[in-house]
Amino acid sequence: MQDVLQQLTTVLPQEKQFLARDGQLLKSSVVAAAQQLQPQLLWLLLLQPTIRQYFFQQVGDVWVFDKIKFEQCIASDTFLSDKKNNTLEANTVDALANSIPQIAF
Repeated sequence: MQDVLQQLTTVLPQEKQFLARDGQLLKSSVVAAAQQLQPQLLWLLLLQPTIRQYFFQQVGDVWVFDKIKFEQCIASDTFLSDKKNNTLEANTVDALANSIPQIAF
């Protein structure tokens, strides 16, 4: 599983839609792409043999994507550190809080 996670951190940033402005991977964008079965994501995953073996099953000439397994993997605490994602979310919340005008009484 560690090999798969490591490969995902290398492969997924190749698709710009999965990156924040600061270059960090956005788990929510990756999960949304998986839910929609976006071809760009599926091709990225299929091209890596280790990832393909883990998230796809071959049925005849067709590869079937296990999006539930993929989503669980992406959402897990072991994929990327929550510190990175929490920092991004915290920065977003701070930016919003700072943009709200202060009212003095």
